[in-house]
Amino acid sequence: MSLFRTDWTKKYVNSVIASRRLSFYFLLGALFSLVRAPCVGGIYIAIIGIISSQGFASSGMTYLMIYNLGIALPVLLTGGFIALGMSPEQVDHFRSKHRVAIRLLTGITLLALASLIYMQMI
Repeated sequence: MSLFRTDWTKKYVNSVIASRRLSFYFLLGALFSLVRAPCVGGIYIAIIGIISSQGFASSGMTYLMIYNLGIALPVLLTGGFIALGMSPEQVDHFRSKHRVAIRLLTGITLLALASLIYMQMI
């Protein structure tokens, strides 16, 4: 169970979606970006720092591509499942049912990355 309850925002988001106005969609996306920026912005700042210190973009582009793949892959997979016929409820049920395995896989991946960074392999 999440500590952050968003029930009070659902009615506002649903009304924006029901309005079918492009400007409201844009504002909703901008609001989401503002909320999400502190979570992902630090990595981008670090990568920009690598690029500026080394003077050429290729040094940071690999890190940027790997990071963006890690951010985008779950969204792309979810969209793919929905496009292939799963309902959002089925996707959410799958996520809830396999939550422990997903977190275990995420933890193992982070430990592997930490080890590679510690050994200065990446």
